[in-house]
Amino acid sequence: MLAAAAEPEIVSVGTYSGSLTETDPRLADGQFYDEWWYEGLAGERLGISATSEAFDTYLMAYRADLASDLAFLGDDDDGGSGTSSALTVQLHADGPYAIVVSSYASGELGPYQLMIEPRRPAIVAGSARDFELVSTHDTLGDGTHYRTWDYYGEAGEQLTVSMDSKDFDAYLILGRGRVGSNFEWLEEDDDGGLDTNARLSLSLPEDGLYTIVANSDTPAVGTFTLQVEHELPAAPSPFAGTGDPSDRYALLVGINDYPGRAADLRGPLGDVAIMHDILVRNYGFLTENILVLRDNQATRDNIIRAFASHLGQAGPDGVAAFFFSGHGREGGENIGVLDLEVNGVDESLVVWGPGEYTSLILDDEVGFLLDGLEAERILVVIDACYSGTSTMSGGPIQAKEASDSDLSNLRLPRSLAGKFNESSLRAGADGADDLLPGLIAVRRPERHVLMAAAREDEKAWTAGRLPGRDQEVSVFTHYLAVAIDQLGPAATFDQIRTTVSDSVEYFLYLKDRPRQTPQLTASAPDQSIAAFLRRR
Repeated sequence: MLAAAAEPEIVSVGTYSGSLTETDPRLADGQFYDEWWYEGLAGERLGISATSEAFDTYLMAYRADLASDLAFLGDDDDGGSGTSSALTVQLHADGPYAIVVSSYASGELGPYQLMIEPRRPAIVAGSARDFELVSTHDTLGDGTHYRTWDYYGEAGEQLTVSMDSKDFDAYLILGRGRVGSNFEWLEEDDDGGLDTNARLSLSLPEDGLYTIVANSDTPAVGTFTLQVEHELPAAPSPFAGTGDPSDRYALLVGINDYPGRAADLRGPLGDVAIMHDILVRNYGFLTENILVLRDNQATRDNIIRAFASHLGQAGPDGVAAFFFSGHGREGGENIGVLDLEVNGVDESLVVWGPGEYTSLILDDEVGFLLDGLEAERILVVIDACYSGTSTMSGGPIQAKEASDSDLSNLRLPRSLAGKFNESSLRAGADGADDLLPGLIAVRRPERHVLMAAAREDEKAWTAGRLPGRDQEVSVFTHYLAVAIDQLGPAATFDQIRTTVSDSVEYFLYLKDRPRQTPQLTASAPDQSIAAFLRRR
């Protein structure tokens, strides 16, 4: 709870001037702060920024209920240019929201500017969502109504957007900027889909925000489905090379968009962004030492090679971290004399295979790859679940599991195909099995820490409208980040696990979803994460 402050000024969208003075209240760490209140509406998405030439700004946003209790939405230090702060928040209820402007260092004073501006809703690849076009939506010059979404794309990314409607003739536009104000049209389509449905595809020219516009060919209203798919450019190769062996390296893998459509997820790409922020902001990892593989970049071959050539740069005095968010799968008998799964089967990570095939990486293989690293300290975080029954849905809560029928053309290297007898599995003519001299995981738990989203027999969930998130993310990864921010660098692995478990359990209880129990395997659970990762 913040210290008592003067009556806050009520603000709306716009730019405001303020100043931190010695008469302002202080945060717990000694920083002066000003508080502004914004009367928000459910569904609003705001961009908030603070700039100052006098000090390094720090932003926080909360929701205040009628009893003046504060619910944290997010914070930022240097999300803007230079030492400016920038924060995007999603408002989920009508009412007052507190915006706190402070300094990063204690005792700093001086003038600043606060800017509040509306943000369009965001959409990510791998999603198919139902929407409605109504008469209250904005119109183009021809009188047709439209809706817009932000999409963050990369140079060379092949983006495909489909719009299907039984109520009207669909029309799609892709561009940059805000419609009606310096909007740059890049691509448009009327009937590129079946019948009167629209479909456009474009190789994006550069990194940055793009605007997807859903429209109708003639003035009309009704429901429609918007599908966003993409194919990322080839992953960087080689993944790295000869880095400092005493440094810290991370491999982050997130898959929203699987081959086909039945197994697509909506949270993992957001999870990768969260984990990237955790490592850089909380534990001082260098951005250039973090390799991210997303969607079709996350092939079995690429992941295995990245273990060797990227994480393999860490020597005995270095640190390696591996994060995976996507589907998990359970099946096949245990392989190897050191397989210790009590349920007698192997778990696996569901990844991309060659071409448009799906493939797997067994837990044994992950163990073998980890054992091959020279790093003395290795952190593994897995946000996936292991179940053979699909419960995929289009609602706000989604289970990260898929059956064999959901996985498009599941294809395995020859060395693994004999483990599975389902008719849908096919042995590949080629694959990455030559990279692995064996499948026996030689485990060294004294140097490995494993954090997992759920027990072997539980689902792991993704959800929209989590506090402070402007896109759907996984429940475990979200509350992991919240716990790390709240408990600080001195928090131990066990303290983090307990806090995350309590938060996940309560959230899923409110959503009436089955239990999800985060797991921790560590030889020293009372060690702080910062110490284990050798925070600098």
